[in-house]
Amino acid sequence: MGDIIDILKFFVEADSKNISFIHITIAILVTVVVYFLIYIAKKYIQKLEISFSLSDFLVECGIAFILEFILIWLYGPKVFILAIILGFVTALYVRNKLFSFIESNSVADHDLQLRMELAELKTKFKNNPYYSILEVLLYYGYISSIQKETVESENIFKTPDEMAKEFLSKPILTEDQLDEAIGIMNVIRREGKILTREEALLLIMNMGSDVSDDSINENSDFSVGE
Repeated sequence: MGDIIDILKFFVEADSKNISFIHITIAILVTVVVYFLIYIAKKYIQKLEISFSLSDFLVECGIAFILEFILIWLYGPKVFILAIILGFVTALYVRNKLFSFIESNSVADHDLQLRMELAELKTKFKNNPYYSILEVLLYYGYISSIQKETVESENIFKTPDEMAKEFLSKPILTEDQLDEAIGIMNVIRREGKILTREEALLLIMNMGSDVSDDSINENSDFSVGE
């Protein structure tokens, strides 16, 4: 009980302590500047898709402010620089450990958009990735349902692959878009699950780079063997 009274007495009698509100103010300003420098570095140097988040700013800088205030209050201006460093490091740790649910607005919106897209695709595909190229073209937004129905009715004796090529003769689909859709169809069949367009294209790109690396290695081995 005596320890609690001593602590309360310390804060009540703060005026008699060696407190420097100038140093506290400067520490707060430095913290804000450092926060925005880190934000600018992430956004414009690392080119991350982030936007300014008020909640993140209040949590991270708020924790740093409190710790800096207490340290300078307890030990005076001599711990000014140390207070800023400890304040920021502690704020980052606490924010990541206890407030990790706070995300940048653009990142959160992007994740939500992907989840909604995936849920819609699963509904359309009925969670079955084994559909023809026509369904892939429709569900991934390359063609409309009317265009699909028209090409099916006009080419009833052709396979879905042949029907898909009919779009190339019209200002509806390009060869690159058809190849892209075929790649998506093959990759979701290969994975055995529905993927968003972004996920599928990223996987295709990674597969393409892996194939290129394997080809380079095979050619290198062949040359060495000769």
